Amino acid sequence: QPVPQQPVPQQPVPQQPVPQQPVPQQVPAGWPQEQKSADPFGLSDLGSSLDQLAAEDFEEDGEEKLAVQKIEGDRETYTVSFDSEVKLGMLLERRAEGKPGRDEEGESTVVTMVIDGGAASRKGVAIGSRLLAINKTDATKLPYAKCLDMVKTLPRPLVLQFERSKASCDTAKGWILIRKSPGAAPPSTLSQWKRAYFVVGGAVAKRHVLQLYETKSQYEDIVVRMFQNQSLTGMKYKAYALTNNFKLSEVITKSYKTGDLKYFTLKNPYSRTKIMKLASDNPSVVYALHSHIAKFASKASSW
Repeated sequence: QPVPQQPVPQQPVPQQPVPQQPVPQQVPAGWPQEQKSADPFGLSDLGSSLDQLAAEDFEEDGEEKLAVQKIEGDRETYTVSFDSEVKLGMLLERRAEGKPGRDEEGESTVVTMVIDGGAASRKGVAIGSRLLAINKTDATKLPYAKCLDMVKTLPRPLVLQFERSKASCDTAKGWILIRKSPGAAPPSTLSQWKRAYFVVGGAVAKRHVLQLYETKSQYEDIVVRMFQNQSLTGMKYKAYALTNNFKLSEVITKSYKTGDLKYFTLKNPYSRTKIMKLASDNPSVVYALHSHIAKFASKASSW
């Protein structure tokens, strides 16, 4: 008789780990998607040397302290209408304010962040603006929490009235290339430049203070932290109180293989050996920043 075959037990096949695919981060509804800007110089391909400032750029050279700026002096009001937008693309924070002749503390509602490309940005809302009215309701007599709730929940169209200092209206900000080195000559290669986000004046510095941050988001984070009275420990930035002791050159052209950069030099009186060079492949950025600095710095003679 044939011997029946015994079934051979199947050995379990070890499962190979399935590589995890990164989950794309979701952008909140109504927030603008990141826009890829033109990069004719290939600056985005130069690696970390252009991604952020280096440690040497944070050396002690007369750093100015940041401070939340109050709306004082010449002021102006402006009105913004949001016809259908649910997400406004701005952040409102509470600012404590003392009331003249009274012991209790008052508060106001202030814009501390405006998202690039968002509704508030397109309509000209400025960081540091104080909310005055919501659909003709006096916001200065309402607590911050109530103002925030009304802005979020009231039906559209929503009309907001703000107040800002005229001195803050000419604030300059944007991306710039920077290099600190001995002498006035610019870097010989593009990779020697460092990328930084600059602000002149703004919500946390007087109008004559030039600030350099690693990124735009870092600047926005610092603004929010300062309005919330939080510590800035560990956050690296540079702030220079510009005076006529700073020496400013004219705008100069530097040619590279990929094209020309516009740049200028700024001699800091507190730095013994290094001269700052500021540049961009966008001439309008360089000329705008140069124009702001020229209001406070003096013209440089030949180095």
